[in-house]
Amino acid sequence: MEMDEDRPNSGQSIFDEFVSRDGAKAIDILTDDIVTSCQGRLAQNERDLFLDCMNIVKNYLASEAFQRFTETMYFHRYLQWKWLERYVS
Repeated sequence: MEMDEDRPNSGQSIFDEFVSRDGAKAIDILTDDIVTSCQGRLAQNERDLFLDCMNIVKNYLASEAFQRFTETMYFHRYLQWKWLERYVS
């Protein structure tokens, strides 16, 4: 089976789990308009089904979420790891 043949099923699975409001791991920052738009693209079997979703999530992660991350111990551990990588290599 070629990848394009399985594309609609894969898209539907991703939509059901992450985009749909009923999904087990639904992304709550997506607006109803984006969810509806994505569902329409899925029904039309279009490419770039999740482009709008991806842009919203990337913008969110690049702003407030990243700022909060920089204030955690995990960010400091990440910086320590990067420093060690630099000097071990």
